Amino acid sequence: MNFKFDYNNISSYIGFWGSIFTIADIAIREAKKSIKSYKVNEIDVFDFFDSVLKKELNLGDTVSVEGFFLNYGQINKPYTYINSVWRPSDQKTMDHFNLKHKSTRHQLREKEILFERNPIIVPAQRIPEINNISYGFLYDERFTGFIRNNMPDNIEKTGNVLVKDEFCNPILVIYDNHTYPYIVNKYLYIKKAKIIRGPELVNNYLKDLVDPKEDIGLSNIYRPLKFDNDIICISLLNEDTDVKIIEDAKIKLGNDFKIPLFAEGTYNLLYDKSLDTIIDIIGTLAPNDMKYLNQLPSFRDEIDKAVSFMSVNQTNITFREPGTIGFYSEVSYFDQQQFEKDFMDYNQLIKNFSIDFKNFSQKNYGIKEKFNMTFIYDYTYKNMFKSKYIDTSFKYVKEQEKIYDKYANEINKLI
Repeated sequence: MNFKFDYNNISSYIGFWGSIFTIADIAIREAKKSIKSYKVNEIDVFDFFDSVLKKELNLGDTVSVEGFFLNYGQINKPYTYINSVWRPSDQKTMDHFNLKHKSTRHQLREKEILFERNPIIVPAQRIPEINNISYGFLYDERFTGFIRNNMPDNIEKTGNVLVKDEFCNPILVIYDNHTYPYIVNKYLYIKKAKIIRGPELVNNYLKDLVDPKEDIGLSNIYRPLKFDNDIICISLLNEDTDVKIIEDAKIKLGNDFKIPLFAEGTYNLLYDKSLDTIIDIIGTLAPNDMKYLNQLPSFRDEIDKAVSFMSVNQTNITFREPGTIGFYSEVSYFDQQQFEKDFMDYNQLIKNFSIDFKNFSQKNYGIKEKFNMTFIYDYTYKNMFKSKYIDTSFKYVKEQEKIYDKYANEINKLI
């Protein structure tokens, strides 16, 4: 089974940041236009977009709102995202399983391991700052966690079922991080912000990024089937805007609050290999703990058109044709010490995998294959992954940026 690399197949994923760069450049100009505000509307994050649809709020209106302000939002799914991963059960779960199935054929024998299918958080992403202008996400005061997938008993029939906190859809916020350097990870009261929209040309590109049938966390930002295919956000760039920090977000959300680490990239060597061959290669190179060597190295999931591989440190490797590998893990968001430890373990796992793949490709195919990283959940960390055998130049993203910058320059002449 041969696969020819189809750039269009994943361009919507790797071109995402090009769209965001253009949005930022234009939204700044839009937000700085002089307006007269006659009324300040007290709004609720939960009702924001519905109020716009009902004409209770309009573009250009001035609003006041409060909520949790975070750097990360669930904007889109990476190409290799899979709705769940298989992980070995803990001892308590296995003991309960054995008690329930005692003296039956299902009872685990010595050295047997019980695997569970675990739903995972839809990856949250950070939008890079541009010229000190940043984007963030304001969550409802009743927010408790990111969207993840549900795993009903009939998952094979129902597929990817999203479950979420009722209040997990944020408002997109644009702000100057020199004016507001300390507002991230805080509970805020924002007074006199302006509602703005993204320009038409940019929104045309967003149509290719988002599946309008799939709601992952955008319903307060973008509803392509209901609002003229435009994104909506609030701006803190006006002189009248005032932001008050109420308290640290972690006080209410807690140290157990989780965020996913997700990165993915491509290997040219895997484009023309059969899926069975690819599974053998990745299964051999994945850093599995010794106690799992006699277990299945991978789990196919026809629903998500992807394959997941169990590895150490609760990090899973995923693969999706053509030639794209993802690395997924979950870490504490507010416990900085634990985050740093988990992040470095995750970072080293990817670097070790790239070295092992290079050695494998050189031995078996005579080429030193590099891992071409095309996506990372937070681009401010990209240089930490840079190594001799990992290319973090994100060349596909840069190609897209040139295209979007061209349109941005044309629009700027009209503003």
